Amino acid sequence: MKSAAVKEVFICDPREDYRRLYALNIYAYTGCKITMRDSIKGMSEFLSLNTPNCIIINGLGFPTIDCALKIKEVLKSNFRDVNLILIGETKSKDSNIFQYDESITLRKLIRAVAHIYHVTAKQMASQIVGDYFPIPMDFVLPGWLATQNLYKKIDQAYEVLIKKGDVISADMIDILSEESIKNLYVLSSNRLDLVNSFTHSMVERLQDDSLTLEEKSVETEKGYRMVMEQVNRVGISETITDVAKYSMRSMQVICESIPKLDDLLNKLMNDTMSYRYRHSLLINFIGTHIIKQMKWGAPEHIEKFTFLSFFHDIALPNDDYARFESDDEVDRANINPKHKTLIKNHAMRAAKLVSQYPKVPFGIETIIKQHHGCKKGDSLSKLSMGVSPLAIIFIFSEEWANLVIESQETGKRISKAKVIEYLAKTYNIPNFKKIIPVLHSLEI
Repeated sequence: MKSAAVKEVFICDPREDYRRLYALNIYAYTGCKITMRDSIKGMSEFLSLNTPNCIIINGLGFPTIDCALKIKEVLKSNFRDVNLILIGETKSKDSNIFQYDESITLRKLIRAVAHIYHVTAKQMASQIVGDYFPIPMDFVLPGWLATQNLYKKIDQAYEVLIKKGDVISADMIDILSEESIKNLYVLSSNRLDLVNSFTHSMVERLQDDSLTLEEKSVETEKGYRMVMEQVNRVGISETITDVAKYSMRSMQVICESIPKLDDLLNKLMNDTMSYRYRHSLLINFIGTHIIKQMKWGAPEHIEKFTFLSFFHDIALPNDDYARFESDDEVDRANINPKHKTLIKNHAMRAAKLVSQYPKVPFGIETIIKQHHGCKKGDSLSKLSMGVSPLAIIFIFSEEWANLVIESQETGKRISKAKVIEYLAKTYNIPNFKKIIPVLHSLEI
């Protein structure tokens, strides 16, 4: 492998989450200057003006193109000065191409770059840096979990901006961008822990069987926020899928382990948790109990309902928008007209987003689209005939959850009888009425 005085790495990968994870880790471990692009066109434009010593390209992301041959075509004679790390296949036999398949780990990729620049493991761990290590905002994704305090630099001082244990929100990234802030900072001694654990630490916590239910609920809420933040900006990526999977599994365990609604409210939910998480957990708890009372109810229906509870508001960018219960409320709200359309259409958009999820439960896109009772998923108020039974159970569960949260926020308590009376009056429709008798048998 050829070495160079300037340590520069160019990364081309259409997957935004991988692109930024690669960039952040390679930067933190090796100190290389990083440039990123997400398309063959962007790569070609950059390489027509620059010849970085190290190029990493995910050829699997561009299946119709031999990426190594394309880079040779763009760089011409300068190609021999490049070390190309290719994830995928090529017909080229050049000795400066180092091929890996899709199983390549992040650690192996970092080692490959370090080998190119003759950076040893000892040097990676003991880079000479100041007290605070800069984390470029270009490398940060919304939905990542901060396992260390992240600081904002003000003149020569450093102020905690994101606390350890918090999820980095899209709104926070937007605000920092508007303020033209290029870097966050972490204590240099903690930098490798931070970059190693942005997503993997959450999966490990969610899998920890020693957690109490209270601790499990706290970690599940963090996982939920990570998924909500990232999916809204990036879509359902490979790295966030594991967080979603284990968060849903954890949510299901919580709902199976708590027998009474009051126990759930008193033990596992508090005002510091996001509204959307509290809302989703309540819906799942109520819906799970309803499904168990249905003659056709089976474990696969509970699993599907948990997926529905977790992802139903995935298209909404904040908690406030999840509080709207009718089209009329949306129309009267003092918000951007585009956001009004987003709120009314969020069921349709959520269905489209979850279609990206690997091995999505059969029929879940249709049920998510119907979760407000409208087959098209473009209204909070329209009720359609022929809505899925699971969607009807969701509608009842969400109405119940809304009434419980509203009562709780005003310091009151609403009885099961009052909830059922409201549901029977509001949904006096044949296919809805069939489920009302089941609600009386619930012991929650």
